[in-house]
Amino acid sequence: MKQPAQVQGFTLLEALVTIVIVSIGLLGLLGLQTVSIVNTQVSASRTQATFAADNIADRMRANRAGVDSNAYDGLNHQSANGSKPNCDNGNSCSPAEMARYDAFVWDEALGSSQAGLPQGQGAIACIETAATGSGCVRYRVTISWQERQPDQTSGTGTPTTQSFQTVVQP
Repeated sequence: MKQPAQVQGFTLLEALVTIVIVSIGLLGLLGLQTVSIVNTQVSASRTQATFAADNIADRMRANRAGVDSNAYDGLNHQSANGSKPNCDNGNSCSPAEMARYDAFVWDEALGSSQAGLPQGQGAIACIETAATGSGCVRYRVTISWQERQPDQTSGTGTPTTQSFQTVVQP
């Protein structure tokens, strides 16, 4: 018995519709994967900034005399780029030299590729002094870096400056 003419090719049409539906699903999964990778990179940068802030806070707590003399106030990327004080390998340093050394090492770590912060820079500023005038009680630690934000229209990323701030009370 012969099949009617309108039934011929129906299986081919079903296969093509299935391919289109599966392709749309795979493109959706690809988009989710891309967003996931970007969010993972953003999260990693923020985690590294948190670690860097903890690093300088610990350095400040270890150099209490430098904190009391306000040696950490105003330290930033520009001031850390000077000459590195010779405070390593057991050499003795004044509290102010130790603060400059800490800033130099901290800034070097922020700018390195290992920190995961592209063009990372740090700054420390006193935000509250003691009532007795004996020094700074609270500092604001700011860490900034460049991050690429995906552009929805062109598919390329544009660099934007991100920052992380925390208050440290050594």
